[in-house]
Amino acid sequence: MRGYSRDEVDKAVQELRRELIKANADRADATREVKRLAASVKDLEAEVLETGTPTYSGLGTKLESILRVAEEQSTRLIGQADVDAEMLRTAVRLETQHLRSEAAESTATLLEQAAARAAAILTEAEQEAEERINRARTAAESLTAVALREAAAIRGAVATEAAEARATTKRESAAFRAEAERESAEVRAVALHEVGEAREQASQLARDTEHGRADFNSVCEKQRGDLAREVAEQSEALRQLAETTTTELNATVIVTRAELAREAEQRRADLTREAEVSRAQLAAEKDQTRAMIAREVEQGRTDLNVELTSRRDEAERELLTQHQESVAQMQRYLEDANRQLTEAVAYTAQKQSESDDLDERLRDEAKMQRHSADTTAAEILANAEARAKAMISDAVNRSDTLVSDAEDRLAKIKIEREAVAGYFESLRGVLSHAERSVSD
Repeated sequence: MRGYSRDEVDKAVQELRRELIKANADRADATREVKRLAASVKDLEAEVLETGTPTYSGLGTKLESILRVAEEQSTRLIGQADVDAEMLRTAVRLETQHLRSEAAESTATLLEQAAARAAAILTEAEQEAEERINRARTAAESLTAVALREAAAIRGAVATEAAEARATTKRESAAFRAEAERESAEVRAVALHEVGEAREQASQLARDTEHGRADFNSVCEKQRGDLAREVAEQSEALRQLAETTTTELNATVIVTRAELAREAEQRRADLTREAEVSRAQLAAEKDQTRAMIAREVEQGRTDLNVELTSRRDEAERELLTQHQESVAQMQRYLEDANRQLTEAVAYTAQKQSESDDLDERLRDEAKMQRHSADTTAAEILANAEARAKAMISDAVNRSDTLVSDAEDRLAKIKIEREAVAGYFESLRGVLSHAERSVSD
């Protein structure tokens, strides 16, 4: 599990178990000591019965010795209980500090990892967006170049076709004139009327040819101007769209980076405040527990001293009056000492249980803080990934749109080229028909 060292926790548990075993051993020693004192009382009682009625001075000395032994035993048990309680408090404090330190380190590590992951995602998104934009720009430039080449090819083809048409017309006209002159020379007298008609037809053909050439040049120049204007407009639109896309992506990246930085800083401040509040609460609870333990120990010691003093006086007075009551009082002392030992052991067990509960609460709180930090980091990463994906998707859509528009424009240019080719084919048909008409 993350957040604490299993070996250190096991070591602390073993230490607490050793302390518990030691406390049980001390309790067994105290029990044996109580039994020994009880045996001593019985021996003294037997001695009193054997020797008859004792003197008051002898009884006072023996009672004082027994009371002193009982008081020393009680003092030793209370001191041992104080030592055990202090050791438990020290162990709990050290373990609490260790867990708090590990929780802080784990939280800082998670925040650093989340920030690094978010920065990496932003960097990837920026690189991917830049690559998409570059690819879109390259594709647009390539399509523009292709369109320009196609337009140049069309203009070249149109110019070539026009030159060929003019040369063909000139050759055909010269041939027509030579043929007409030869025929008129041969049959001048017979075919004057036919020569006149032939000349009229040649003139009409020349006029038609010149008119067709003028119309063709006008249409060609108009199409050339329209095509150049459309290519320029398309190039300008592609350039503006690329600049707009780059500006929008840069603005989105800057806003996203600022939002992530603010969210990370806010979460870090919240975790710091929560850690400070938890630390203050733990310190207050620790101080209250320490003060309560000190008050209870002091009150127990005071009550025990008062009770021992009162019972010592009462025992001395009763021993002066009756030996049997002194023996009974001694028995009660022993029972009270045993009961106090039992209460001290129970008190130690209770404090250890409270320490275990406090340790469990601290562990649960540390786990909750780690879980909250993990959740926050996961949310930051998820938001960053979602934004990056949205940016990449938008860039892809824009690139696809640019490519699609360029392809549509190229298809239109091809259609226009085919229309021009059809026009030239029709012109060839007209010229062929005119040639056949003249030949006929």
